[in-house]
Amino acid sequence: MNISQKNKDNFFNLVDSLKKCRRADLSDVSKSKDVIEKLYVDPLDNDLILKSISKLNTTILTGRRGTGKSTIIARLQHDIRKSKDRLSLYIDVKSIFEQSKAFSYSAENYADHFSAQDLNKYLIYKSFLKEIISEIKLELKTNTLKFYLAKITDYFGPDKTAFEEELNRIFDDIEKFEYMDVEVLKQKKVLSNEENKNSVNQKISANVSVDSTGPKGSFNAEHVTSNSDASSLNEEFSEVLLKCFNPILIMRSIRELLKNIGINHVFICLDDFSEIDYDAMKIFVDVIIGPLNNLSDEFFKFKIAAYPGRIYLGDIDPQKIEQIRLDFYELYQAKTITDVHAQAEGSIKKLIEKRTQFFCKQTPDEFFDTTKATLDDYYKTLFDITSCVPRNVGWILWYANQQSIAKDKKITLNDLSIAAEKHFIDTVRPYFSQNQFMREPFDMKLEKYHLHQLLERFVESAKSNKRDILVSDSKVFAKDKT
Repeated sequence: MNISQKNKDNFFNLVDSLKKCRRADLSDVSKSKDVIEKLYVDPLDNDLILKSISKLNTTILTGRRGTGKSTIIARLQHDIRKSKDRLSLYIDVKSIFEQSKAFSYSAENYADHFSAQDLNKYLIYKSFLKEIISEIKLELKTNTLKFYLAKITDYFGPDKTAFEEELNRIFDDIEKFEYMDVEVLKQKKVLSNEENKNSVNQKISANVSVDSTGPKGSFNAEHVTSNSDASSLNEEFSEVLLKCFNPILIMRSIRELLKNIGINHVFICLDDFSEIDYDAMKIFVDVIIGPLNNLSDEFFKFKIAAYPGRIYLGDIDPQKIEQIRLDFYELYQAKTITDVHAQAEGSIKKLIEKRTQFFCKQTPDEFFDTTKATLDDYYKTLFDITSCVPRNVGWILWYANQQSIAKDKKITLNDLSIAAEKHFIDTVRPYFSQNQFMREPFDMKLEKYHLHQLLERFVESAKSNKRDILVSDSKVFAKDKT
């Protein structure tokens, strides 16, 4: 068959849009400002995820990479921009944390308080918080002037610089008290783990054995540093930085300014939150997120995209926030696992149908070979391969496209199987490489080791099953021996 070049290009754009990572603004997909609304597919019926995250509370979206956290946040921001009294701010936490590692603070002011290693960590965290607040300022200025310019001019007059000057004045207070932490450190006399002699514990061990001559043994004692010391030092970091930045005072001034122009609620969207190290996350939550979230007037609320099991809440009451889990085995509820899988397959169906209609103005059967399999067979196979992760669906179709659409052939189930193997070789297997990602925390390496061992067990069991089925007399396997 012949597939037109236009359809080939459109299908390629469809696939490319699915496998995008980072912020899902889709601005390069279409110039239409409503593109996210047209492409968005809620994992639940009746847009329940979107409706839940739109509520006036702090919400945490948890899910593995590619489950659509950034897309949901982008869709939320699209709706907020159409509201009359809400403002959304987008913060890419990972990018800001990476930028903070090239801090500009002089170490001389802190040399008497920390060891070189602890001082480097402290200054990175301080720079990180400063960059976060600077990004909040930039987002505030950009979004208010873009979406609330009419109300700004009504209140401040036709010259918008009066509003900008007031906003700058609020944030200038950070610069005035930038080195207040030095005075606080002098008062507290904070010492590093290496220098604090009182933080040393005794580790005692004894070996005893008995023979015909009587008991024999040995005694050993050594000094070790308790894990609680590192935690204590991080608590000191948070306490000092909280006094240095005083975010509540700053945000109260911002609240009054924004209320003057009709804004009653600010949603701060934090993307890639789990991709910073745990200590930085802890300080970020203790100094910025916790205090602002716990303000009684409900003005600031956070929408946080995170990975399962990699989030710290600090003083935030988990009963007063909403946690939405996007992995299919936690998202969908049913009496049987078959019904859970069916709901996940239905989500893939909606995803592909909407993208095919938007990009190609066609139905999926124009690109999938339905002579020997139904479209539902393709959706089930894609679920089996990707576990309902939209980004992985994009990658599988990207590989399958090379063997099919690009060669004037429709996609077959065999193409998807080959694509799954190719994706595993290129993406999944390198994840377990022993000589990569060596700078990651130890617990991350251990987790990958466990996953690798589990994967090997699955492979060995699959091989064993294949051998056993071939020689089995059971009628259940009668049709599977080929």
